[in-house]
Amino acid sequence: MNVAFVKREVPLAIATLLGLVMIASFFLNIPPLNKLAVESQKCIIPIAAAAGVVGGITLLLNQMQIVQKRRRNWRLSVVFIAVFFFFLATSLTPGIETVHNTLYTAIVGRTTEAMWGIIALFMVSIAYRAFKIKNLETFLFTLSCVIVLLGNAPVGEVLPGSRDATNWLMNIPSMAGMRAIVIGLGLGIIAYGIRVMLGHERSVLGEALKEEGP
Repeated sequence: MNVAFVKREVPLAIATLLGLVMIASFFLNIPPLNKLAVESQKCIIPIAAAAGVVGGITLLLNQMQIVQKRRRNWRLSVVFIAVFFFFLATSLTPGIETVHNTLYTAIVGRTTEAMWGIIALFMVSIAYRAFKIKNLETFLFTLSCVIVLLGNAPVGEVLPGSRDATNWLMNIPSMAGMRAIVIGLGLGIIAYGIRVMLGHERSVLGEALKEEGP
């Protein structure tokens, strides 16, 4: 049997079967079908854990290959490998969880703060460009942003009606826009799932397409 055929058809068959089970369990009240859907959802946890392990090993092997071939910025890969094995050892060694948690918080926390600081500068730059009033749409956008900022700032407590205007903007126009985005995303996910089950969305097959050729 052709290996590419197996890699292509078996995943599509499994995805189609599970998709039909989930759809049927949502619309039909059949206890065995509902139980099968619940048990299928529980399988996501071990699959995600296995994917995390495989992803970590793959990333480690790629970094080792970069160091071996002395590619660009290979010294950063050395740092990554050292940190990877260090945190792996500290997390698996009983009795030194405090060291692991302290270093993890110190490293990840500080880098996260630095990242948000850089993002804040970009947000200020973007806001400066976005608040330029050129037409009616940009005027309404700027006015809404100013009202929301004043309503959430301490000065909003002394400005009459600022909090009410902010709540109205967040609960009515903003919520309507967010619901439209969520509905659009939901329709897109449904369309993508149907394409996968029908075999039209072939990007999920990965390496099977490469082996099959154009």
